[in-house]
Amino acid sequence: MSLRRFVALGLAVGIGLGWADAASACSCVRVDRQTVIDREPIAFRGVVESARPSDDGRRVVASVRVVRTIKGRVPRVVTVTSTTIPGLCGYPLNPGADLVFAGRPNAAGAFDVGMCTMVPLNPSPRRMPPRR
Repeated sequence: MSLRRFVALGLAVGIGLGWADAASACSCVRVDRQTVIDREPIAFRGVVESARPSDDGRRVVASVRVVRTIKGRVPRVVTVTSTTIPGLCGYPLNPGADLVFAGRPNAAGAFDVGMCTMVPLNPSPRRMPPRR
């Protein structure tokens, strides 16, 4: 392949990836809702009360009010985080969203979520607000 064709191909791929939204960039193994709930120690339905960027701007940090416990022991309010970096499979945590979550808390006690866990549990998400 000539250098000119190689550069053109690289440019085309780069432009295509730039326009792809985060969900299409993820390659998750398809599983059903119950499988996700069964494999995680905690599952609950909650409403996103507030969301803010992390100090470095690479994550969104949301406060979620638990509406119903599905599995495990869950506090009344849970901190949930997700990446804001396009292509890293973050899930939008928009205030007012009523969502089902499943997972395990990290060392700080927060839940980290992404497309692969959230999509089987919820309808297709609205896009994340743009990074500032």
